[in-house]
Amino acid sequence: MVARLRRGKGSLTKGREMAGKKETQGKRLGDRPLSARQAMERIRILWKEGFVAILPHAQERMRQRHIDMQDLAHLIRFGRIVEHSKPAQQWRYKIEGASVDGEKSACVVEIDGTLIVVTVIA
Repeated sequence: MVARLRRGKGSLTKGREMAGKKETQGKRLGDRPLSARQAMERIRILWKEGFVAILPHAQERMRQRHIDMQDLAHLIRFGRIVEHSKPAQQWRYKIEGASVDGEKSACVVEIDGTLIVVTVIA
């Protein structure tokens, strides 16, 4: 089961449509990844608006590594993208930073109209 967070105003569909428009623009440019700045901006907006899905794998890793939602929020708010890859259809971005306690941590996300947290690393 995928955990979905939904905060703020608007519907999930509206958020997907809005993010989808920008997503298509990237595909017209040769399907290149977003720049680190553009990707972090989009990631932070999706997180802030609550359009987030945390995959079961990431949920399990969060339990194993004692990383909670506050740590993940802190990582997304203050972290930075250090690499990107495209193992399947969506680009993946690795964000490195620190948890609330200052412990080094990272997460891997995809952007598909929703912010998808693929895994969490501590």
